[in-house]
Amino acid sequence: MLFVMPMQKKVRLQRRLQSDRILFMKKIVPLFCFLLLALSAPALANDVRTAQQLLTELGYDPGPVDGNYSGRTEQAIINFYTKKNKKFDGELSTNEIKDLESSLSVSIAARPKLKKSKHVQHARYSKYIATPFRNLKVNENFTLIDDFNSFMRFHEKHLKGQLPDDRGVFNYLARQGFDFDFCVEDFISTTSNKANSSRGVQNVTAQCGQMISQRFLNNPESGLEHYRKIILGWLGNGIVQNPNVFSKKLPSKIMNEWPYAISSNVPNILSHYAIYHSLYNFDQFTHQSILRMGEAFYTQWDYYPEVIRSGDFKKKLCNLRSQTKVVVSSNDHCGSYSFRMATGGIYFGLEFNSQIAFDTGIRHLEVMLATFNKDAVYAAQAHRGICAIGYMKQFPAHFELIHYAFSKAYGIDFINTKNINGVTPAEAYTKLWKIAHNPLETITKYWNGFNQMSCSRNGKNQKETIAQLKKYPNSFRDVWNGFGYEDFLLSSPILAKQELPKEWKLFHNLEIQNETAIQQTVSGNDWMGINPYLLQLALGNISLRNLNAEKIKH
Repeated sequence: MLFVMPMQKKVRLQRRLQSDRILFMKKIVPLFCFLLLALSAPALANDVRTAQQLLTELGYDPGPVDGNYSGRTEQAIINFYTKKNKKFDGELSTNEIKDLESSLSVSIAARPKLKKSKHVQHARYSKYIATPFRNLKVNENFTLIDDFNSFMRFHEKHLKGQLPDDRGVFNYLARQGFDFDFCVEDFISTTSNKANSSRGVQNVTAQCGQMISQRFLNNPESGLEHYRKIILGWLGNGIVQNPNVFSKKLPSKIMNEWPYAISSNVPNILSHYAIYHSLYNFDQFTHQSILRMGEAFYTQWDYYPEVIRSGDFKKKLCNLRSQTKVVVSSNDHCGSYSFRMATGGIYFGLEFNSQIAFDTGIRHLEVMLATFNKDAVYAAQAHRGICAIGYMKQFPAHFELIHYAFSKAYGIDFINTKNINGVTPAEAYTKLWKIAHNPLETITKYWNGFNQMSCSRNGKNQKETIAQLKKYPNSFRDVWNGFGYEDFLLSSPILAKQELPKEWKLFHNLEIQNETAIQQTVSGNDWMGINPYLLQLALGNISLRNLNAEKIKH
């Protein structure tokens, strides 16, 4: 039997259903609009940011890469399409992003190949100073720090807050008249010395590097901003991609310092990025731009043609076959900048799978190793007389960092590998310790005849200092300008443990007892915030519990 609903009930039911539909729409439409706005706003911001990045890479000027659709960004898009004889429809969408990406791909493919630097010093002695390291290949699956979060937790626990501005090198340099507010600007420009106008570019950026490093080690989150600004500044001004091109605009009078500053500051910053890039939190586009910048630098930067502009004195290369007269005129071609280029190229190459950066690092490493003679003396700096020890002490931290990288990447025991003169880095380390405590023979035998009074602690010149040491051998600390127990032992803990076990144990336990060990190794401009001591602590190769264990044992 067919059931027929009475008309009156049917009307009431239809009205009820209509009312429910209206109520439902009142609830769902606002929610839908909210979700639509919530989902579309970030997407729009992301599209704008992406467009700004692509426009910047293509050479247009969209303003800051901040995700804000400004008039400059819109005009940059208009200019982009105008150049293509097209018209922008006024709406930024995925179509415009695809057009920009396509143009960038074509632009990258059309870019001229990077011109590889000649590296005259290495080329002259390439066969003589060859090492097996030049046959090493980078591995795309390699990373310098396996557990970065654990590494940073260790930093947080043991170092954060221990190095405020009123301590250490930061406090010292501030009292020497350095204005930290200009340090980052000086780094970015590569030519200014606003942080301390009484000193040259090389000196100012080296000292500023120490201050920047201390800020980072004391607080990675806030200290990292200085590194970020420097890298972004370099991406913006284009200097680091090819310093030789930029140098053509510079006067010859600063070529005595500027090439050295570039060869130190850029690899220092890029070494830091190789270790801490996860902390930088750059987007993928910026990260890839940094990698291209780094590769371009390590491929193209040629020190020699720039430094010889400062005078004929700089033209003569180091004699890497000599045992005592390695430095013929200037040590610029085989001096401490080789350490920084070596460490920087090796770290950048290994972490980012860049064979060309790695190979550049190896070339500088081979030059560096060849300057240690058969007596294990660092001959590239030994000629400085009363300044020698302070300059010679620059190598241990780099040996330590390279040893870590080679050991992890290839299982190579670098510090116990012999150079062309049959000397290992470990033996060179021990030799420097001995020279520091009995410097007379070295500063006499290798001296080049120039008095560098800036290193004199007591106002005495080379001749007067030699006379003093002969009469009072225990006054050796008077030639320790730039050298100290803390710096020597704690900046190279693996070398210290192996070569000077008694000194390491006594000193390290004392530092732990005084709770100053971790603070002592602020860093210095040689590794720009990469702390070898902290690194070995985090890896478990050194224990802060050694002293307590000794107490329990006895």
